[in-house]
Amino acid sequence: MPWNLRRRTENAILRVRARFLHRQHIREVDERIADHDQAIRLNPDDAAAYYNRRFAHKEKGDLDKAETDLKRAMELDPNIRQSFCGE
Repeated sequence: MPWNLRRRTENAILRVRARFLHRQHIREVDERIADHDQAIRLNPDDAAAYYNRRFAHKEKGDLDKAETDLKRAMELDPNIRQSFCGE
C-alpha cells in the first residue's frame, strides 16, 4: 500500500476511534445525569444532587441547565459551594 494511502487510512481509523470515544463519553454523561435525575425524584430537596448534576450538564454543553441546577442547589443550601470545595 502506498505511504499516502496508508496514512489516509490510519487518519480515518483515528477519526473513527475519536468519534467512538466521544460518543462513549457522552453516553456516560447521560447516564450520570439520569442517576442524578433519579436521586432528585427520590428527594427533590437534595442540594448535592443538583450541585453534582450541573457538572454533567456542563460537560455535555448544556450550560443553561447547569446554571439552573446550581441556582436550585444554592436555594436549597446556600453553603453548598463551601461544603464541596471550600470556596
